[in-house]
Amino acid sequence: AARAYDAIWTPDNIAQRNFAVFGGEFLMKQRVRGLRGFFDGFFKLPLPLWGGFLAGWPGLPNNERHETWSARLVFGLTFVSKLPLPVALDMLAAIVGYSISEGLALPQSVTPLLGLPEGYEYKEKGM
Repeated sequence: AARAYDAIWTPDNIAQRNFAVFGGEFLMKQRVRGLRGFFDGFFKLPLPLWGGFLAGWPGLPNNERHETWSARLVFGLTFVSKLPLPVALDMLAAIVGYSISEGLALPQSVTPLLGLPEGYEYKEKGM
């Protein structure tokens, strides 16, 4: 079972999931104005960008626009540039806060400097 889980959730897939999880956490904390601003900016992105983000899994249409740290970084910067200023500032503050409280998950998803997240490979415990 551990090998199957590791095959599905590769470190690259985990990094992509971590990026999406941050977005979901950010959305859940928004009031109506923040939600409207978020979705207004999101759907101002070209269809392949937002569609690929929603695809969120290797092999699905336009997912290649989110499979690598550099693609996610470009997406994130492009997305923030489309947001109304108050929402963009709130998101930037949330990025900092999330990175402090949750650790490396988000930064690992957008930079090669911190390595990939640990996979789920089974490791026997030493006796």
